[in-house]
Amino acid sequence: MGFLISLLGYLSLIFFYWIFRDSEDKKTALAAVAFLAINNLFGLYSIRILTDIPFLFLSAFSLFFLCKYKNRQSFLNKEGFLTVIGLAALYLCRYIGVLLFLISLFSLLSGAAYFSRKMQFKKALFLASTYLPIFLFWNIRNLNIRNPYIASPANYELYLKLIAGKPELLFSRFMDGINFYFSVTAETAFTFFINKFRSPVFLNLFLIVITAVILTGLWREIMRKRGLFASYFVLYLILISLWPYREGEGGRYLIPILPFSLFYFILGLKKITNSLPKTMGFIYPLVISSIFVSQILLLPIKKYSLPEIPLPLRNFILLHKWIKTTLPPEGIIISRKPTVTYFFTNHKSAGYPFIPNPDEIWQGLSKHNAEYLIVDEFSRETYYYLSPLLYKYKDRLTLLYRRGDTGLFKIIR
Repeated sequence: MGFLISLLGYLSLIFFYWIFRDSEDKKTALAAVAFLAINNLFGLYSIRILTDIPFLFLSAFSLFFLCKYKNRQSFLNKEGFLTVIGLAALYLCRYIGVLLFLISLFSLLSGAAYFSRKMQFKKALFLASTYLPIFLFWNIRNLNIRNPYIASPANYELYLKLIAGKPELLFSRFMDGINFYFSVTAETAFTFFINKFRSPVFLNLFLIVITAVILTGLWREIMRKRGLFASYFVLYLILISLWPYREGEGGRYLIPILPFSLFYFILGLKKITNSLPKTMGFIYPLVISSIFVSQILLLPIKKYSLPEIPLPLRNFILLHKWIKTTLPPEGIIISRKPTVTYFFTNHKSAGYPFIPNPDEIWQGLSKHNAEYLIVDEFSRETYYYLSPLLYKYKDRLTLLYRRGDTGLFKIIR
């Protein structure tokens, strides 16, 4: 399985090269893909058995054939079928994949640059009529087989209702997310410089510069009326910035749009350097080569096994092994990662609501009649939501086992 994940990761490089080559030119496409290939975040998740790299591959696959499909003179062709297959598989991989389907429909309906609007409408109708039955079937199936004790509860609705009712909280969450994901982009694409100069002033200035260059490249694409990639990049970034989860080492949810971040950085750098006097034309190749060489110096990436993984994740896994060998098989466990907990322990598991009200979280625990609570040390949600709960209900929670700052609590009714 690990080999398959790595294979999909590097197959996605080929598709992104074709996409960027057709959108810009061979040299720009090659630079963007080369930066992606040696990016720390991409490399890290290319050896993990998670959905991030398959989602990236399916995104690239779908976008490539969608671009081809838009330029065909008929609505029934192999590019159309391959686009539907890619979009459907993308949704089955992650629910957020529906975003690319919606953007694809909008792109077809608004992009009648080559053919009549009637033909573009037929293409959009074909895409919708073949995609939606798969979409409906999958959701009906999930409704019929869902087990509320194994899958996470409806935490998203509670969280979204909370931030939707408070515009200031919504804006704060959005700005925090934008800052987080642009910081991740800078840290993973320019790791050598980040590690070399640890001054807070330098890091903040560096982040501002990198963000400005990426936005310059994005604006260049928008001005050239290339809205497909820009729409996907912007809308996906907004969604993950507002999403209650911000998990994984280095911000794993950024991976599907990481290629576009690097692509827009290169476009922005080209635009800025092209505006300089011709005598300064050496700046663009100098910056590109410096970044590439500095990232190469940080390779290779270590093998990702239990002794090498970050300590918080290792503690989390070892805690689950203790649960499986020590606790009786019955008893529902509340966990930040209920599916992982179920996988490692065979215990029924559920998540907790992402709301900063300890009383409502406690009601959620009671609703599931849970007996145990896992408190991890790697997710922000622990500090945002569980810390107030632990403080207020400390007399009703008994620590059973602790490994590092990861612990298992017995819930006392």
